[in-house]
Amino acid sequence: MRMRLVEAARRAAAVRRMWARYRRESPQAAPRDFRDWILTTMAPDTMLRDGRPWITFPAARWLAARVHAGTSVFEWGSGASTVFFSRRGARVVSIEHETAWHERVAERLRAESGDVRLRLVPPDDGDAARRMSAAERPLYQSTDARYEGRLFVRYVEAVLDYPVGSFDVFLVDGRSRVGCAVMAARQAGPGACVILDNAERPAYAAALAAFAPPEWEALQFDGPGPRSLWPAFWRTTAFVRRIR
Repeated sequence: MRMRLVEAARRAAAVRRMWARYRRESPQAAPRDFRDWILTTMAPDTMLRDGRPWITFPAARWLAARVHAGTSVFEWGSGASTVFFSRRGARVVSIEHETAWHERVAERLRAESGDVRLRLVPPDDGDAARRMSAAERPLYQSTDARYEGRLFVRYVEAVLDYPVGSFDVFLVDGRSRVGCAVMAARQAGPGACVILDNAERPAYAAALAAFAPPEWEALQFDGPGPRSLWPAFWRTTAFVRRIR
């Protein structure tokens, strides 16, 4: 018990320091972001209703300015981001692996008017992992321990059902993010962007190699985000493919 209390105190102190620094560096955005951080962290169930994507607040503002009627979006990981894109008039293909959550998002979208195709693509069975070489597996594995020994081949490769250049925006915020990011980089045309959430995590470092300059420009959006008592601050990175 004492160790848990000590750890909680350490985290609380770290979050206070991060907010103090953020207020100094972003004095205009900080009050609004602090309010939204409190609201979404204390009442996380409102995010789907409000259509608030689960990425950092600075990244969400950048994305809101980029997505408009007619924008085509492919995302791995359905949810509030799907509502966010739909409300801006985007054409959305959204891939989800979890049946119950897929149904909940579908129910929410019935109250919206938008061009959204929700696709339920669960993880592959154990045979898929046994048939694949050790070198290939990292692209299709999940960092979630619940899926140890299972792969997300069909989930990751769902984007290959569409021609290269079909989408303006790719959001990688679900399972097997390394593989999804690699596939998005292959499918993105000039001017398209690929958004990788939690890009600071060591487990996703291999994805960064798919977005080498000068072909790609990386925009890092470090800051607070919704529904996160800890770590409260993280990184969402947008990779934009340059137009030659």
